[in-house]
Amino acid sequence: NVYRLFEMLPGDETPVEDWDRTFAINLRAMFLMARAALPALRRSGAGAIVNIASIAAYRYTVPHVPYATAKAGVVAFTRDLAVELAPDRIRVNAVAPGPIATEMLGKLTDEELGRAGKHYLLGRLGKPEDIAEAVAFLASERASYVTGATLPVTGGAELASRPVRSEDR
Repeated sequence: NVYRLFEMLPGDETPVEDWDRTFAINLRAMFLMARAALPALRRSGAGAIVNIASIAAYRYTVPHVPYATAKAGVVAFTRDLAVELAPDRIRVNAVAPGPIATEMLGKLTDEELGRAGKHYLLGRLGKPEDIAEAVAFLASERASYVTGATLPVTGGAELASRPVRSEDR
């Protein structure tokens, strides 16, 4: 199982310090960044904030209660901040990545990454570029009528966790 490399503890085994650190990195940092950017965004007369959530905000992935809870907080923060900043014409959205081939997956070989990706609808793990494209879209004028949304960029991971093509079984 590709998730064995996360080395995260179930919620009842998580030290309070780890819980606090996870929230500081994954939720508090979003708040601090938005707060720091707001004066310039307000002066601009329009703008966009794009937060990074996770598929873990919507479905169980691996035993990492603090991470999933913090990322669910990012979804709520995004939605509520969009309401607050709408009068300033500042759009606020988030991207919720699914399984992406990064260091977070540990030290998997290319073969292991390929096998892991076959468990998702599109037959591969995501690439960092997939997330960057979604962020760039939400930050752009092409998304000028999108606010308060969290865009799943998951390769269909939340829809299937098994090979869907016979050749991948």
